[in-house]
Amino acid sequence: IAIIPFYGGLPPNVTSDMSVKSIGQGNSLVNAETKALQCMATICSCLKYFGQVVVGVVRDDDRKLMLHMLDNVDIQVKTRVHVIQFKTEKPAHLPFHLMAWTQKYI
Repeated sequence: IAIIPFYGGLPPNVTSDMSVKSIGQGNSLVNAETKALQCMATICSCLKYFGQVVVGVVRDDDRKLMLHMLDNVDIQVKTRVHVIQFKTEKPAHLPFHLMAWTQKYI
């Protein structure tokens, strides 16, 4: 199994002119759709080596976006990808919750 955290939102402290002090790892100023396409590329790469992929999200919009992206792929791919939504205090906590979930249920 491969696990992928996905966050389509903006990094913290983005100003109205789209500047930010520190973007940090995994965040960028591109739109959520572009990030979702990058996630889909990662999913396809992972499926070459792993039987299943779990994509973890925290926001409703991200869950809906990833499910929409999966609607456009072959059923043989779609059945091997699972989107799970977590409730976390901050989006930055997603990778840790996803790893803990994997350790508990796999």
